[in-house]
Amino acid sequence: MRETATVAAVIATMNRPGYVREAIESACEQTYGHIEIVVVDGSDDQRTATVVSELRSTYPERRIVYRHNDEPKGLPAARNQAIAETDAAYIAFLDDDDRWHPQKTKKQLSRFESSDGSVGLVYTGAYHIDERGTRLRTIRPCSDELTILELSVENVIGTPSSVMVTREAFDWVGGFDESMRYCEDWDFYLRVASAYDIACIAEPLIDRRYHDESMIADLDSLFRYRKQLLAKHADTLDAHGTTARAWNKHRRDAAETHLNAGNRAQARELYYTLFVTDGDRRAGIAYLILSLFSADRARSAIHALSAIERQFKNEGTA
Repeated sequence: MRETATVAAVIATMNRPGYVREAIESACEQTYGHIEIVVVDGSDDQRTATVVSELRSTYPERRIVYRHNDEPKGLPAARNQAIAETDAAYIAFLDDDDRWHPQKTKKQLSRFESSDGSVGLVYTGAYHIDERGTRLRTIRPCSDELTILELSVENVIGTPSSVMVTREAFDWVGGFDESMRYCEDWDFYLRVASAYDIACIAEPLIDRRYHDESMIADLDSLFRYRKQLLAKHADTLDAHGTTARAWNKHRRDAAETHLNAGNRAQARELYYTLFVTDGDRRAGIAYLILSLFSADRARSAIHALSAIERQFKNEGTA
């Protein structure tokens, strides 16, 4: 492929100097030549600045732009700020605790190059890893392309660390919605998908790290913003006939998340709503289980119920 287009690796970070070092190193070690790294730092100390300084010496061939904010702006605003620092033709996002594999950038650019210009976003498969880097799970997209129909029901793409987008597409949608604390990535993907095709590479080309700091503590805020997203894209959901499915998925995800977090009362209430509003019989059974048993016993029983349900689905499509 022709190595002429510049790619910007965009990293927003705050108080994670150890993880962000690995992230920046993985961007610097890409096999594609024309890549620059833009780091926006909301940390309350100079440790990340020191990391960047050291890596500039280690990788003198890479342009590493560093900006520090005295007050954290939030993740969507930090990403928008980073992108304003570059005129690169392609934008690739990298969370500060994730890592890219060396071929990621080159393979995504090849996918863009093989399209007719209609593709605005390419994402990849991923390995889920723990804080020590041990692989926990492999995520591979099922098809070469993703439709807005699928994306309107759930965030199939997942982490922005797997995403590369054209500058044209980013500018057309106006960047990330800075009013959204959560689900800003899903909102961004939906807006891109409304005007451009989305392609994917099944090969896992990133490491998505899971650790204590990556867990979302404020579940109520998470699901409040998810409801805000579904309301914001109500016309899209209606146009594709996915309104009922999207809200059912939201309520089920909320119930299961609260169940796994040990929030028995919230999970019970959500399962009841699923049963009454959506006629979800599985949710009705889960509600009864939560009414009769302790949180731990109920969680085990509901997980077993889910496993049986998945088995029947798999046998039905075999």
